[in-house]
Amino acid sequence: MRALFKYFLYLGSTGFGGPLMLIQQMRQHYVVDTDKMSGEQFDQTFTLIKAMPGPIAFQMAAFLGNRFMGIRGALVASIAFLLPSFLMMVALGYFYSYFVDVTFIDPLLD
Repeated sequence: MRALFKYFLYLGSTGFGGPLMLIQQMRQHYVVDTDKMSGEQFDQTFTLIKAMPGPIAFQMAAFLGNRFMGIRGALVASIAFLLPSFLMMVALGYFYSYFVDVTFIDPLLD
């Protein structure tokens, strides 16, 4: 469970490039690096997730957590995947009140 949390926390922290890049990193990790699932299984799962509404990278993280660790794994993977973004937005919201009065930043915030 700890390894799952660390992996998805890492993806949530460094996963820039959009959802398709995150999906590719998950594929690289679970299909190529650790060989925990076949490429065909991953591709079929990705195809089904693309057909559903919602954020595909988040849904894939939740699915992979569920597949390997059950419902608790899905919860852990989901929280770890979203935690960096959540903390970043909280920090930006906190510092917004300090930067709103700075004259050269004011045009950027409007």
